[in-house]
Amino acid sequence: MANYLIVGASSGIGQALCAMLRSEGHSVWATYRSHPIEADTTITPIALDVQEPAPGWESALPDVLDGVA
Repeated sequence: MANYLIVGASSGIGQALCAMLRSEGHSVWATYRSHPIEADTTITPIALDVQEPAPGWESALPDVLDGVA
């Protein structure tokens, strides 16, 4: 099992990638801006506007990330 950060996981390619990684049993830290993502045992949602990130948003991430998309 690996840890992944998906930026823009609430729609499109990010959402599909998030679903694929979840189905393979990986843990996903999924960012969204406008459309909240539901948390579950494998997904940790993070509200993030990459143009104006809130200070400290990265504190929600695990110590080790195996991939970022």
